[in-house]
Formats: sequence, structure tokens, C-alpha cells
Amino acid sequence: MAIFPTQPLVKGLLYAKALRSSMTVAEKKLWKQSATTGRAGSFRESP
Repeated sequence: MAIFPTQPLVKGLLYAKALRSSMTVAEKKLWKQSATTGRAGSFRESP
């Protein structure tokens, strides 16, 4: 469907960027909560 093979990747990056900007507050709270358990890395890697 996509003319350029990089189009899906760009759309994915833009979506991830928008999602992260809207989730920054919740992400910071989760980072503070998971800082002691060491789950901050796994949370950021999860989609």
C-alpha cells in the first residue's frame, strides 16, 4: 500500500512521538514508582 518502504516506519515514529508526548506525565510517575524495582527500562521498551 505504501509507495515508499520507509513510510510505515516514519508513521510509527510519529505515532510513538505523539503518544510519548501525551504520556510524559504518567511516564514520569511510573518512572518514579518503578525506579526502586528496576522496571523503568522494561516499561519504556514496552509498546
